[in-house]
Amino acid sequence: MIATAWFSGKHNTTGGGYGLKLRQEERDQNFQRSWKTVFLSLPGRVGELELSLTPSFWNNTCRELRSAEIGRWFIGNGYSPWKKGSPPKFNLVQVQDNHFVLQLL
Repeated sequence: MIATAWFSGKHNTTGGGYGLKLRQEERDQNFQRSWKTVFLSLPGRVGELELSLTPSFWNNTCRELRSAEIGRWFIGNGYSPWKKGSPPKFNLVQVQDNHFVLQLL
């Protein structure tokens, strides 16, 4: 599934306010409402991130996997900042249940 880089617009140097936005259809097909967390592996980063799925993840507008660590990864790998209206896109692969791997397109 395609995951688009997301930023809340609140600038900081800690990586907060970043995430991966999913299409509603792909979220509904690949995520389960019973999951409280998902695990995400990022390219070049050792170990998985544990991300909480809040109720807002299931509404029609939010749909982001949010984490300061995702933001630090964006910044550290040159994906942020991006040109307005052109956030980077990635491939989000479900490897097992609630475990996912982010891949470069």
